[in-house]
Amino acid sequence: MDHARSLVQIEDRALAALRDHLAGIAGRLRISYLTLWDVGLPADIVAEYRRRYPSIKLEMTTGYSQQNMDCLAANDVDVAFIGTAIGERKGIAMRTLDRHDLVVVIPPTHRFMQIDRVPIEWLRGEPIIAVTPVVNPNLAAASLAWLAKYTGEPPNVIREEPPDQMAAALAQSGNAISLMTVRRAVIAQTEGLEYRPLTPTPVIEYGFAYLRDNPSPSLANFVATVDEIAAPLAEELPAGSVLLRASPVASPA
Repeated sequence: MDHARSLVQIEDRALAALRDHLAGIAGRLRISYLTLWDVGLPADIVAEYRRRYPSIKLEMTTGYSQQNMDCLAANDVDVAFIGTAIGERKGIAMRTLDRHDLVVVIPPTHRFMQIDRVPIEWLRGEPIIAVTPVVNPNLAAASLAWLAKYTGEPPNVIREEPPDQMAAALAQSGNAISLMTVRRAVIAQTEGLEYRPLTPTPVIEYGFAYLRDNPSPSLANFVATVDEIAAPLAEELPAGSVLLRASPVASPA
């Protein structure tokens, strides 16, 4: 009798665990942060999800947009935060969550220090340290195309660096400049650099992505959490702003 009762209890626990899994309140969710988006909505969203679903085991990692999209396509993660300029990919759903202005980062001896805002055409001919394209090929292409459009000539890119090395490289470069988000520009000030806003203001968008055919209830609850706490973005950009967006480059289906 005791053995039979034990078997019933084991079965009850297994059925309860299955119900919790199907309801998305137990199990796991694999999330990759965007390395460059290290404050704000991603942390808020994940914190709220943890609060609502404390039994879900979260497996966290981080990467750049291209890496995160590749991991999604390979089903190595369930959710990835990305720069939306990475472009659409078959089978992957994307949603834009936030916008960030780009500014020009400069050494303190640069002539741009004498003005409050830098007209984009003044970047013509300036030596530029650009972000290495493998981080987000579409965004890298969009940035260079935008500069060429407004300056009338191809940007004078003297070297390429990953985003987390750009400030150090810029500090050692002499009189070169770089484009960064305000967040990264503030961090760059620890290297003795300064920054100025641009006219017009280039804007990039961040968001999150997931596989459309992923049946995970935990993922569905994550998407619902995002829907509830991330306010919709205004359809129109602020006056004087330009969204950096390029046609998708070739990528795996």
